Amino acid sequence: MAHLVSSNRERLLEAGRILGMSARWLQYKPLKNPDTGARIEAWHWDLRGHFLERGTRSAKLRTRSGENAATGREE
Repeated sequence: MAHLVSSNRERLLEAGRILGMSARWLQYKPLKNPDTGARIEAWHWDLRGHFLERGTRSAKLRTRSGENAATGREE
């Protein structure tokens, strides 16, 4: 199992759509910013089974294309 985490809910929902996940599975959990100690809004998907496989495959493809899998931006 892996977690796909972001403070950008819309971006995380888009990733879930790409992976074929239901929006109702998205979980809200504020996280502590290690630099400031302040809590920030964050959401995550639990990736298991074929969703984990799809996510891993997608990240590898994006990395090979020169795109940062974490940010979605060209490097």
